[in-house]
Amino acid sequence: MFKDIKVNWDSRRAYCDEKFEPLELQMEHLVPQSKSGGFTRDNILPACKVCNNKKQDMMTGKWLEV
Repeated sequence: MFKDIKVNWDSRRAYCDEKFEPLELQMEHLVPQSKSGGFTRDNILPACKVCNNKKQDMMTGKWLEV
C-alpha cells in the first residue's frame, strides 16, 4: 500500500514538497493513530524523517500552524 502512495505522490514529501528517494520516505499518518487515525490509504502520506519527527502525534492542521 505505501509503495502505491509514494508513486501517487511522485516520491514527493507531503509537507516539504521536495522530491526524495522513495526508500527515504516514511509513512506519516494525517490523523495520528493515537488520535483514532486509521491505517488506511486516505490517512497515510509520505514524509521525510525530519517532518515526521517534528509532527509527532499532533493533528496535521495544528502542526502546520506551528
